[in-house]
Amino acid sequence: GLVNTGNIPFTADTPTGFSTLNIPSIGIYWADVDTRTAGDVTYRVTSDAAFLATLTSDIIATGNYAPAIVDTLNKALVVTWNQVGYYNRHNDKLNTFQLVITTNNQQQT
Repeated sequence: GLVNTGNIPFTADTPTGFSTLNIPSIGIYWADVDTRTAGDVTYRVTSDAAFLATLTSDIIATGNYAPAIVDTLNKALVVTWNQVGYYNRHNDKLNTFQLVITTNNQQQT
């Protein structure tokens, strides 16, 4: 599920270091995020054509993509950690970071 610690585990949130995390996860920015005194975590799923066009251009600019997939993007999950603090309620140093996962709704075999 979506958690505010800076990672997205596919089973349960765990406060261990990412290198010792023994569950499937996406580590966006492992920084011991704490939103109790600053920031928030939001998400949205979008099919907005303008957003997907910009996303497609950004992916192509990296030079590391599969054209057949990128050319047919039709949905994206956007998760934003906005001005979040760090563990134990600290808010003197804030971070903003984002994860974007996209799909063309076609299963690869």
